[in-house]
Amino acid sequence: MTTPAQAPQALDQVLADVRANAREQLAAAWQIHSERIADMLATGWQEQIGRVFDERFSELAGQVADEFRRSVTDRVSTQVETANSKARDAARRELADTLNQSVRRMRQAEDSTQWVDSLLDGARAFAPAAVLLRIQGETAVAEGARPALAAPLPEIPLSAAPALAATVESHDTVICSRAAGELSPALAALPSNAQRAGLFPIAVRGETMAVLYAEPAAAGLDTASLELLTTCAAAILETRRSPGAAPPKGLIAIAAAARQEGAVNTWASMPRPVQDEHLKAQRFARVRVAEMQLYQSAAVREGRAAGNLYSLLREEIDAARVAYREQFLDGPAARGQESMVDYFHAELVKTLGQDELAALGTDYPGPLV
Repeated sequence: MTTPAQAPQALDQVLADVRANAREQLAAAWQIHSERIADMLATGWQEQIGRVFDERFSELAGQVADEFRRSVTDRVSTQVETANSKARDAARRELADTLNQSVRRMRQAEDSTQWVDSLLDGARAFAPAAVLLRIQGETAVAEGARPALAAPLPEIPLSAAPALAATVESHDTVICSRAAGELSPALAALPSNAQRAGLFPIAVRGETMAVLYAEPAAAGLDTASLELLTTCAAAILETRRSPGAAPPKGLIAIAAAARQEGAVNTWASMPRPVQDEHLKAQRFARVRVAEMQLYQSAAVREGRAAGNLYSLLREEIDAARVAYREQFLDGPAARGQESMVDYFHAELVKTLGQDELAALGTDYPGPLV
């Protein structure tokens, strides 16, 4: 039983847990909606993107509030529930407001400089240090940083930065050590106490235009929020590149520069229908895992702590594995898709397991391919 002396400390811990859970659930809800936005972009509905952004934030507030009311009602006292509600609402407002403000600023940017500044200011809310790298052929060029760099970064050959090259080629987030052999001597030499960093791609129509380098805060790397931010950045960049659109001067500089170089890699060598199928598989994986985060949050937290996520989420994971296999590995659309990988497995490890395969448990059957 908690004594009066221990009550403030226990309450602080409960509030911290609720705040973290609120951020994760809101991030999962927005991940689902951002992937739906990506689907619309892929089918040519770019003109609807502005309205979708404005509508989805108001919907998310109600969804997350309802989910948390259900999850905390029977396990905390009236006093703690009141405090939880305040912490939950504050966390929701903070994350929604930060993302909303960043999205609006990027949408309203009049040139590349404003777009880059808006993205980096948004990233700074989730990471103590961030650098936006424009991909130009086989090199990466720093477009800006928060905090500002003391001296300009030299161009970074992708051949000298394996982790960065992997992000560019896979169009997926990579978490790596801050070693020169992983990130390049230039990035590794940046003043920092962090041991690891995240690389978040900004990909438009299967082509990585830029990569956001971000360092973790004391509580860890807020991967979900940074992925949402870069997904929104890519969606906005795509709308400004729509056929027939008249984008403000300079806003598409990042996309144009990368395209002019004509970088050739494994992804670029794939036929367009194959690229589209890979993108569909990635969106499928992200949505299914985000749904588990949103609707099975208690099981996710318990499974991470105990290292048995698969045991607690067996029904949901198995159903998603069957659907992934049928749609992307064995079905008619999978013919000729020898390059297809198990994106669902990768997303389980990265998001639910927080980059720890062991968190899924010893009974997890492993990747499908």
